[in-house]
Amino acid sequence: MLGLYELIRKFEIDNPYNTFPCPDVFSADYDTYAITVNLPNNVSNTEIRMYLYDTSGSAMTDTNYDSHSKILDSTTGATDSIEPSLSYWKAPFSNSGTEGSGGMLYVFNPYSSTLETTAMSQSINHHTGSSNFQYIRGTYRRRTVEQSTGFSLNRSVSPRTFEGIVTVYGIK
Repeated sequence: MLGLYELIRKFEIDNPYNTFPCPDVFSADYDTYAITVNLPNNVSNTEIRMYLYDTSGSAMTDTNYDSHSKILDSTTGATDSIEPSLSYWKAPFSNSGTEGSGGMLYVFNPYSSTLETTAMSQSINHHTGSSNFQYIRGTYRRRTVEQSTGFSLNRSVSPRTFEGIVTVYGIK
């Protein structure tokens, strides 16, 4: 994505968290954001879920999130994952890497009061004890028009802890 990337905030996840909040990063200053995630030591073989925050700082957990991923696995080949009507965006940064994962998510119009929020991602992960790598490309949509000021990341099952770095950029 071309443009000037301006650092908004860098979060270091240095203690194990179940849900990691990234509040107050979306505003009227930008229409497009880049979120990078580096998780070198995933501790469980589970996806990461992303919830958007409304203007009061609460997670929007209704079933208005759509997720579509194309997963290229080094051992099983390519698969599609289409999941409409979820209460979160499914696996924008990691599908199930146990030895590390990371990626970039571009988010469009999260603070708009007239447009839906959409996103696209690329991520990669590696499984412990095998040569299994996964490359994931995803598209995401929030079907309701509602301003978002931030987001949180959450593990799907126990143990739900993870550590790493989350960086948010505004793109001009």
